Parts: sequence; C-alpha cells; structure tokens
Amino acid sequence: MVKRFVVFHLRCVIFWVTEEFPTAARPVSSKFLMSYQTVQPPAGGKVTIENGTIHCPDNPVIPFIRGDGTGSDIWAASERVFNAAVERAYRGRRRISWFEVFAGETAKQKFDTWLPDDTVQAFRRSKSFWSESKVH
Repeated sequence: MVKRFVVFHLRCVIFWVTEEFPTAARPVSSKFLMSYQTVQPPAGGKVTIENGTIHCPDNPVIPFIRGDGTGSDIWAASERVFNAAVERAYRGRRRISWFEVFAGETAKQKFDTWLPDDTVQAFRRSKSFWSESKVH
C-alpha cells in the first residue's frame, strides 16, 4: 500500500513538472545525465519505462528547485516526507538522489541570472523521458 502511495505521488509530482502523466513507453534518453556548467547531478540512476512498466533504480536522480521565500521551508518539509515514505516503503533499499537546480533570487545571487541554462536543461532532460513516453 505504501509503495503504491509513493509511486502515485511521485507520478503526480512528475506530472506537475512535465505536464505529462507517466504510464508507459521507452527508456530514458542518455541525454538526461549529460554535463552541466554550474551544477553537478548526484550519483544515481535513470528511470525507464519498458513494455509499459516503470523501472526505477534504487537511487533515481530527481531534479528540484528549492524556491525563494517560504519555498525553502516547504521544500525542506516535503523532502523529509518523500524520503520517509521511500524509506518506509523500501526499508532502506532505495532512496531518491535529489538534484538541486536553481531559479529565482537564489540563482540571481549565485549565477547572475534568474533562470540558469542548467536548470532548464535538467528539467528538459528529465522531461525527455516522459515526453518520449506514450501517455494513455
């Protein structure tokens, strides 16, 4: 039950980011983990879909933006909830490799741009997996 809950809610997060609800299709493009200029993705694997079945590695790389203002507080709480759900569902055998990318005021302070190319690239690479998927 907990595993289904976690998978469903991660799919909803992916839908929110990509505007496509994942259900079936092809493996993720190798473009997903290409090099970046200002950030470095953590070690982790790629989520794939084969024959309509999602294959999630033990440590999938998921990009996120912490946010400005209350966003950092909301993200900190959300991350704890997601990590606890994965921990409980998989008893320590799996974990999410969170990939922080930047936008907004934080990006402006760090990189002198409101939306760094690496942030766009990280979500495009993540989205390429879902956009290559057949959505039913």
